[in-house]
Amino acid sequence: KYYKASHKLFLGLYACSQFFFYPLFVLTIIFFSWQWALVAFGIRFIWQAFILYKTTEKLDEKDLFPWFLFFDIWMFFYYILFASALYKKPAREWK
Repeated sequence: KYYKASHKLFLGLYACSQFFFYPLFVLTIIFFSWQWALVAFGIRFIWQAFILYKTTEKLDEKDLFPWFLFFDIWMFFYYILFASALYKKPAREWK
């Protein structure tokens, strides 16, 4: 409730793009041209690496940069595991 509507939209689009990228990547390799799938993966990988390198450099967390592909793949599974938390309301009082 503290975010602007446009920021909520962008955060949702980002989460959806992360969630749908890997399944669509696998389906593209299986049913379409694997070359196009690798080109899309390469472009996304390079773009993401550039942004995350600059970010980790600015935040002085360069030791996390080599792990970014693992964390990106982990986010797909994280969304699957914790999607049910989106629909649960937190308790209003302590038990």
